[in-house]
Amino acid sequence: MLKGRFVAITVNLTRHIPTTASFLVDRLVRASLQEGLSFAARSNPRQRFKPMQLAIVLAIVFAFVVSHNTPETTVEHATMKLAISMFTGVALVLLLEVITRRQSAQFRDRVHASSLIGFCIVVYGFSDFARIARFNWQLDDLILIDQFVLLLPIIAFVMASWAVLVRSWSPDARLGARIRHKFVTVFSLARHQLLLPVLPVLTVLAVAETTQLFKSSIPNLDGFLAGLALLVLIVMTPWVLRLIWCTEPLPPGNERRHIEQIFRQQNLRISDILIWRTDLRIVNALLAGLTPICRYLFLSDGLMDRVPGEKLTAIVAHEAGHLKYRHLVRLFLSLQIPFSLLMVTQLILNRAEISTEFVGICSTFGILLGWLTIHTLISRLLEHQADVAACYTLAGKQRLDESAVDAFSEALTCATRDCSGSDWLHPSPVNRIAMLRYLARDARRETHFHGQIQRVTRLLLVATIAIATCWIALLFFSAT
Repeated sequence: MLKGRFVAITVNLTRHIPTTASFLVDRLVRASLQEGLSFAARSNPRQRFKPMQLAIVLAIVFAFVVSHNTPETTVEHATMKLAISMFTGVALVLLLEVITRRQSAQFRDRVHASSLIGFCIVVYGFSDFARIARFNWQLDDLILIDQFVLLLPIIAFVMASWAVLVRSWSPDARLGARIRHKFVTVFSLARHQLLLPVLPVLTVLAVAETTQLFKSSIPNLDGFLAGLALLVLIVMTPWVLRLIWCTEPLPPGNERRHIEQIFRQQNLRISDILIWRTDLRIVNALLAGLTPICRYLFLSDGLMDRVPGEKLTAIVAHEAGHLKYRHLVRLFLSLQIPFSLLMVTQLILNRAEISTEFVGICSTFGILLGWLTIHTLISRLLEHQADVAACYTLAGKQRLDESAVDAFSEALTCATRDCSGSDWLHPSPVNRIAMLRYLARDARRETHFHGQIQRVTRLLLVATIAIATCWIALLFFSAT
């Protein structure tokens, strides 16, 4: 009786965790920064959101969620359904070319992301491609191969649509040169936008499937080892990036010494500074690594070519700000919560003997989509704090002033002059500059801003402890 009540209470709590957490974080962040955000919105009324990266993540999640909760039976009329899926994909790619030919970049990005989501609904929802791959083609027992085949429609559609949408650098160039340009561009996009979300998922699933081959008396051992593999992969992310990206160390010289001095003055350690070769297609800087022995600063060749030395200092100071305020650890805390919550939810559903496909899909998507919203808010908030830290470095003091804000604004505008919109995890450049000017007008706003980030961090720690406690309690009840 006691166990039944515990399971019922835990199920009800789990159903409301995404909504409640989203409400708390949204209120906490937006209430404290409402005036600054509204000021930024008035300053940039035409911000452009680029949703393709988020759409790729959602498509991959959708494919695996449907595959995990699908009935273990073969599909009738599989050939006809596959033909419909292929026709839908080809039609959508051709429509992309026609619809977006003379449209704005904002319209093209939205149509591209929407077409990918629609294609996934047809392939994995209507056509049951997951069941066809696993049971009709009998790939379910082949470790990693079934998961890779499951993702092939997404990979094929994304790369084909990129090939259609990429504009030739010179319309008068020969056909061979235009094809070569498209191939190089699509391959670069796949390395930077498609491989990063696919690789961790395949690694975790490979560990989980390998564990299931060995019988164990420990409940949920495959989930635990898969989570451990994800943790190891996160720690090794900088090395992984060096493998899948074309990088080389920044040569010795004044530029390297100046960048190292920025980190040394703040007692921050990095392993190396790497030039990220993209044929000048990407203008970006990235700091990756939770530990000093495996922490790299990536500077794209487009950034090095576009931003002069004095402005590059501000961009590097922004990346140092992420390290100074331990943003990588906070983002890791945020990212592990939905996966831990999914493990707990699965234990609850197994304990309550609830195994319907609808409940599994709804609970998984409820948790992931709810926490994606929260993670987006947290990530954008940390970007603002890194901007503040960069202004501290430029000013040489722990206080915002107008001259430092102006210097950082010039550097940010120089680095992002071809990109006025926001993406999944970053506010727009104009929004970031407006937020800095808003905080610089009153020291109390600045203090309140840092205090709110500390409260968000405490909320993440409380959520992590609560989920861990619930998981331990469920394992205890399962053992007894």
